[in-house]
Amino acid sequence: MMRAAIYIRVSTLEQVDGTSLESQERVCREFCRREDMEVVRIFSDRGESAKTADRPEFQAMLKFSTNKVNRISFIVAYRLDRLARNNHDFVIYNAMLAKYGVAIRSATEPAVNDDDPTGRFMTTVLSAVAQLDNDIRGLRSAEGMRRITEKGGWAFAPPTGFKTARTPNGLPILEPHPVNGPLVRRMFTEMASGLVKEWELPTKMSALGLLTGRGKILHIQTVHKILRNPIYAGVIQHSLTNHQRVQAAFPGLIGEETFNRVQMVLEGKGHVATPHQRHNEHFPLRTSVRCGECGTPLTASFSTGRSKKYPYYRCPNSNCLAVKMRKADLEGEFATHLAKMTESAVPKLDEFARKVLERWNQLMAENLVEQQTIKERVEQKEQQQRRLLEKLVQGVVADDVYQKMNADLDADIAALKADRQYSALEGEDIQGILNAAAVTLRNADRIWFALSGINRIRFQRVLFPSGLAYSTSSGFGTVANHWLFDALGELDLEKMKVATPTGIEPVFPG
Repeated sequence: MMRAAIYIRVSTLEQVDGTSLESQERVCREFCRREDMEVVRIFSDRGESAKTADRPEFQAMLKFSTNKVNRISFIVAYRLDRLARNNHDFVIYNAMLAKYGVAIRSATEPAVNDDDPTGRFMTTVLSAVAQLDNDIRGLRSAEGMRRITEKGGWAFAPPTGFKTARTPNGLPILEPHPVNGPLVRRMFTEMASGLVKEWELPTKMSALGLLTGRGKILHIQTVHKILRNPIYAGVIQHSLTNHQRVQAAFPGLIGEETFNRVQMVLEGKGHVATPHQRHNEHFPLRTSVRCGECGTPLTASFSTGRSKKYPYYRCPNSNCLAVKMRKADLEGEFATHLAKMTESAVPKLDEFARKVLERWNQLMAENLVEQQTIKERVEQKEQQQRRLLEKLVQGVVADDVYQKMNADLDADIAALKADRQYSALEGEDIQGILNAAAVTLRNADRIWFALSGINRIRFQRVLFPSGLAYSTSSGFGTVANHWLFDALGELDLEKMKVATPTGIEPVFPG
């Protein structure tokens, strides 16, 4: 007598449709009796969907049936769709069991039980019919979601900053999350101000408490999706609306004006805050130069004469007032000071450039080795995936184990590729950058005079990030120079640590 295991499954609705576990078991037992099969064990899943193999009893059944010690010849189900509603999955399970000499039988579909071409054809047809039924249910679900969307409701999981709710008539909507809602609103406000770059937001917002559901810092891609999603302005726009705008039946976290402002900033079309807020382009040394006596940043203004106004820099400290200089005089002394600094640095540029090129070539060689190592690790992970798939088809690993291990490998591969992209050194024109730096240093005073407006302020901030001190008795004294001036001034080029090439080029902030 052949040995058989019975598998039965119901969802909640099916328990009232005449296909309860008890009735399925009764029909399957009767089938086994007629076919002269010994029922060894019964596996039953309650309220489980056949869309996935993540069913406890289903997995137990596969493990039990493929164990040769149990000598199982048949798996008997009430219908084939009890096993799987996906034709692809059914083919995999069928092949997996067949490898161990186990055949699938249907207690209510006799046409599929014959081991001949017709039986195998009917098995495939009925499995496809089950998938068709499942797909139709999916379409009905999508249609229901579309109707909800047309009414301004929300038919998906809540985005970051929202939580789910319902209107009095039962329409699913969103409402602000008590903790994350204000933080997401703050993120939009920060971005709209133009004072914060998009790449700064993950760190900034995590410090305020906005984290992922797993308590980790938001990825920049997640931040970008949030900033681009119109739902935060109370507008629904996605595939169910054919990407047309639908006004939500609930308020957003921000106004549409703020949302539009953020889009302009992201696209580089909006006005981004610049040092105009703290500096006056007519007085580029204001706040950058400090009084040498009291340390107060100089201010600037026009003094009115008989026929015209005269521009002055002055110390605003009423207890000091040590500095009061005509604009032309102070700026002339600044240019002279700048020329002297660059004059002392220029003779050392050739040796500095040689060291930079030598270090850059070393970094490029090391990077090529690192990139090759990462590439080989990616190939190893991909090879592991291929072997894992073979084991699934051969029935060596269960479907749920395969899904978990494959997902882990996908994550590892994605992380390695991200590391490879992040660590890759681009083939910069280092010689060109060094030449540009040399020209800039040799002509720093002329460049400063030639620049106009805010660009002059940016240039001097690059050279003197902490500003300078000025005394009417001793002139300019440097508070802190650009690191390149300091490096060239130290002379100890053998010990000098060369930064990455972009640090050499005068990069203007803002």
